[in-house]
Formats: sequence, structure tokens, C-alpha cells
Amino acid sequence: MKERAVKTTLTYANCELSAREKIKMKDISDSRAISELQTGDVITVDVWGLVQVHNENLEEADYQNLIIKTPQGEKYHTSSNSFFPSLDDIQSELDDAGESGAFDIRIVKKQSKNNSGQFLTCALV
Repeated sequence: MKERAVKTTLTYANCELSAREKIKMKDISDSRAISELQTGDVITVDVWGLVQVHNENLEEADYQNLIIKTPQGEKYHTSSNSFFPSLDDIQSELDDAGESGAFDIRIVKKQSKNNSGQFLTCALV
């Protein structure tokens, strides 16, 4: 059997997922890039997870995608390294307070300090 050039592994999810849900979560073919959204756009986060990607066809073969699924089943993804800590911090604080369930985040695009472009982050609504 030929080895696949692209391998994905769900390394984290904010809740328990069945095998089928994990497979669906990893698939970004029906997902919208968060970078396409505008500052101020709101996403309701129901389930989110981290997917480790290994793609033999890329110069940088290993990277991570963050996937968000809304209660309506829409999916969003980003490989932005600045987005994950913000979302993880929100989730951690909600968990520590005993609050569970979906929550709304606002997309924030900020100019980098060295003006080399924008970076993505989020804030709790």
C-alpha cells in the first residue's frame, strides 16, 4: 500500500468526539478560512480542535490547523499561530469558571509590530 502524501491527526478537541466526528473535524474541504473574515465578524464556537498536518508536497511539511465548528455545522479553519492562544485562553477561563457550551468570539485582525502584515486573534463577545 502506498503511503499518503498528506496525513492529518486530530491532537485536541474541546469536548469528546466520536470517531466519525473526529474524521469530519479534520476535513477542511467544506470549511471557510478565518482569514477571509473581517475584523468584528462573530463566530459561535460549539466545537473546536487542533489538527496536525504532515504534507510531503510542501517545503514546510508539518503545520497545524485550528478548526472551529458552529452549532449550525459551519466550519472555519486557520493555521495562524496567533489565533490559537487567544481561543485557548478563552476556553480555559470558561472551563475554570464551570461554564460549558457554545460561546461567541469576535475576529480581530491586527497589524504586526514590524508592519510585515496582519495577524489574527479573537476576543470573547
